[in-house]
Amino acid sequence: MGDSQGNSASLPTNLKRTKRFAPKTRTGCLTCRIRRVKCDEYRPVCNRCHKGRLDCSYPPPPIDRQRHNSTIRILPQPFLTPAPVGVPVSSKQLNLFGSFSTSIASLVGGDFNRTFWIVDVPRAAHVHPTIWHATIALASLYHCTQAHRQLRMAAMLQSSKHKAAADTTPLQLTSNSKYQMALEHYNKSLRHLAGAVSQCTDGITTYRQKEGVILANILYIGIASILEDTAQVEQHHSNLVRLLEHWRFGDESPASRNGITAHSDLISILLVIDGVTNGRDSVVERHQRDWAIRVPVYDYSFTSITQAYTTLLPYVNYGLAPLDCNYYTPNRDALGRELDKQRRLNDFSHRLYELEASLPSITESDAKSLATLHTLVKVLCLQQSLNMAETREEFIQQKCLAHAKLLDLLAELLPAEMENAQEPSKEPPLVDFSLQPFCIARIILGLIGDGPSRRRGLSLLSKWTYKHAGETSSEALALYAVKFTIEATGPARTRRWQQAGIPVQPTFPNGGMADGEFDGCAGCECIPDVFTCRDHALRAVKIQGHGSQRVALVRCGYEHRNNLPWIRIPLG
Repeated sequence: MGDSQGNSASLPTNLKRTKRFAPKTRTGCLTCRIRRVKCDEYRPVCNRCHKGRLDCSYPPPPIDRQRHNSTIRILPQPFLTPAPVGVPVSSKQLNLFGSFSTSIASLVGGDFNRTFWIVDVPRAAHVHPTIWHATIALASLYHCTQAHRQLRMAAMLQSSKHKAAADTTPLQLTSNSKYQMALEHYNKSLRHLAGAVSQCTDGITTYRQKEGVILANILYIGIASILEDTAQVEQHHSNLVRLLEHWRFGDESPASRNGITAHSDLISILLVIDGVTNGRDSVVERHQRDWAIRVPVYDYSFTSITQAYTTLLPYVNYGLAPLDCNYYTPNRDALGRELDKQRRLNDFSHRLYELEASLPSITESDAKSLATLHTLVKVLCLQQSLNMAETREEFIQQKCLAHAKLLDLLAELLPAEMENAQEPSKEPPLVDFSLQPFCIARIILGLIGDGPSRRRGLSLLSKWTYKHAGETSSEALALYAVKFTIEATGPARTRRWQQAGIPVQPTFPNGGMADGEFDGCAGCECIPDVFTCRDHALRAVKIQGHGSQRVALVRCGYEHRNNLPWIRIPLG
């Protein structure tokens, strides 16, 4: 003990702290060598450069002076040959990959997750053969659908007879050469994925391995969505959910996340897919699983638009919301939860403005993303003002006041050419995996109460075609029609159960009655086309079947609480 203290006392106190640099190496990337930091030499992009979003390039291999007269094979640099090592590349494939990187990726990503799709996914394709082939397949299908659209438009211009045929003919792509190329690369991607998995004797263990498999499944969902193959979409949905649950992806140590893509962007995309998937017959609902991917919680200021966007996902994808959450009707039994929801929305709005003010520069896509988030907050605040109503009369009054604002917001969201269109769009849309304006339009449609406004909303949205993480606009519209039908017929449907002694629970204290006593076995608070009580609001949906055989199994709150039979409604 004494020696230790003596040695400590003899240390000089005037030494200056010097920065230690990594030893020089001839094998690290040029960027790390210039910065004099240790390079992990991962190719084509080292982890330091990837995390710092820096250009990463390696020097050409040294020439053996003893063999300078012999034939030398010049190896292309990583970014000059975008395909992974060992994958033969044709000029057609390079052109398709170029179109994916420069234009198609931005269409898939939209204004959110833009860097993820434009930078990270192409970078992952340099490394993983399965992702390389999947991007080629997706790009081929995109060009295939565009060619199909041009043929259809040409037929419509020729004669009214051709127009009728074009309007009723489903998407047929199999005779297109680009379709055949897409199918070829899709199968190659699957084979590479199976081979990569079989080579891992201990299973998929590293974060980067998991990331590659997850990215491939996301791209497979996109490919199946473009083909409008609901069976394949749900199969890939199911595979992805099982993988995430098996790996508990997102719960790993942050220090282990040495992947190619930005983790926060990847999590937001997975949450969108999981929210859309929830309730499908092929996937176990989130609240019934042993584990489900978590929505990140950011307690302090946002540092990115992705963080702000992810925070609002449970409000947009109701499959991500808590089990006892109901956005369309008041819940007077949980006033504290409603007040907390209002507080969180106000806090979010404040933090969003802080983020906007803190950004050093705002790109065009950033501006659109922020505008979408601000519009979403407006809609959610209107929604919350309805949920805070203390009486049925106040709720109806607030809803009448909100209608005009909601319809104005809906008109703002819809592109002008779609609002003025005379008929639904026939253009085959691409798939997307992020928050889009039509997601907000769907919330608005759910809030609109009276019949004429609902019909107008449905008419507007029918002209706005989309494919959102595997869900199509036609399916979403069919589900909204189911919602309106199930709520309108709810009181008549549950009357016999009420008369048998199973009461309806009131939405407001004493059913909103000033005098007398509310009798849940004799009636409810519903007013047709004006107000739907909590027990007769749509509560649970399951989707079964594929194509024209697709059906929705639905229950209102009363039926779900009392475990009554599901109502079966065709969607095809």
